[in-house]
Amino acid sequence: MIKILNFKDNKIFKDFFVYGLGTVLTKAIAFISLPIYTRVFLPEVYGELELFLIVGSLFAAFLNIGLDSSLSFFFKVGGNFDDKKTTTVSSIFIIITVWGLFIFLVASVILNTIDFSINQRKIYFYVLIIFFVETLISLLLNVLRLEMKSKKYTFYQVSNGLLSNVLSLSFVLAWEPTIEKLLLGRLMASAIIFPPLLFTNFNFFDFKKVGWKSIKLILLFGIPLFPAAFFNYVFNYTDRLFIQHYLNFEELGVFSAGARLSTIVSLITSSFTLAVLPHLLEAIDQKNNRFIKALQNNFFWIADLGIVLFFIFSELICFILLGENFRGVFVILGFYIIHPVYSAGYNLVSIGIWKSKKTYLSTLTMVVSCLLNIILTLFLIDFFGLIGVSISTAISSLFWIYLTAYISEKIFSTGMNQRSFLRDKLMLILSITTMTFLFSELDSKFIQYLSVSFVLLIFSLYTWKFNKKTILNLKTQINP
Repeated sequence: MIKILNFKDNKIFKDFFVYGLGTVLTKAIAFISLPIYTRVFLPEVYGELELFLIVGSLFAAFLNIGLDSSLSFFFKVGGNFDDKKTTTVSSIFIIITVWGLFIFLVASVILNTIDFSINQRKIYFYVLIIFFVETLISLLLNVLRLEMKSKKYTFYQVSNGLLSNVLSLSFVLAWEPTIEKLLLGRLMASAIIFPPLLFTNFNFFDFKKVGWKSIKLILLFGIPLFPAAFFNYVFNYTDRLFIQHYLNFEELGVFSAGARLSTIVSLITSSFTLAVLPHLLEAIDQKNNRFIKALQNNFFWIADLGIVLFFIFSELICFILLGENFRGVFVILGFYIIHPVYSAGYNLVSIGIWKSKKTYLSTLTMVVSCLLNIILTLFLIDFFGLIGVSISTAISSLFWIYLTAYISEKIFSTGMNQRSFLRDKLMLILSITTMTFLFSELDSKFIQYLSVSFVLLIFSLYTWKFNKKTILNLKTQINP
């Protein structure tokens, strides 16, 4: 009997732990620096830093234009090139470099026409250069990942994170506690990491193989994804703009610090996605639907349980990592972490869109979800403040994933049980809503955590009842 998940002699699990180790170490370094920044900078200064990074993320969204997805697809599956891997990497590197320099010049002209101080203008230039170099670094890291060179990937990933945080912290603590010095450290780290990483992937560069045919195919695949990436940017950062407009910089700083904490749960899910993607692409090519369905089912129940468990411990985590000024942010985390967690599972539910190359459908789902998020945020922020913003993000995120899965399954069915998915997500929302209410309204910590533990028990029993077969299959794969 063929097992549903043989994981190629547990290759995925091996990659998962290697990628997971690298991601956890990188984020752990950032978490070590986070409590220092939240004690050095007041919430309103942290909010100002967030606005600078919002501009950088917008620049990165325009720079990417779907090229990360093009790399994954043409490197592993598509493309009728003579040397598929080399042509793909070389072509995308040229596109990013030329296009990046162009929009950098356009952004520079725009910044010079706006009434900024010299220091503000300098910081914005730092941000643009940082995100440009980091986009190239991301390209080179993804090449290592697609080649399944997980140890090299992890080495450079951890080195970049370590160097960035060490230099930024050193500049802030020993030189000057300002946003400019923090970003200068990040810029220098990127400049140091990029050359050796480029040399490591040098065998994938041969610009003689680059032609209009390869560039055209890559752009035709990637550009339809750009609106999706842009609206993903809008999805992720519009809430910050609304908070700054309807509330204040202090609330924005508190919210931004909480948003960074939400990545704790997404560490495992993102690591899983990084490890699985090359195998998932092969499964798509081989039409191995049983393998794909098993990956989907395991991701969903693990993600849901991880969200609930993280929320229970979020107050303690906020107090330890962020300090007293940011402690109250924990009440929004139950809802807010749903978005980064389920974003990590997007590839698992969009297989039909990828396989059919109808990437414009990704734009459609993101636009609709983005509009829903904006409408809900405008409505709920007046009633519930930051909690209302996080509720809007959670509902819109799950709607985005469900709509994507619905459309994708119509194109190419993997056997995903959409009714069970919807039922499970409604249970997740109900559990998080109940826990948020208990944390917000009950004064006694003992009664709070006793009640929340009861919610966890009910949710765990529910998960076991409806996912028992999936859980047991996973256990068999881990311990044959």
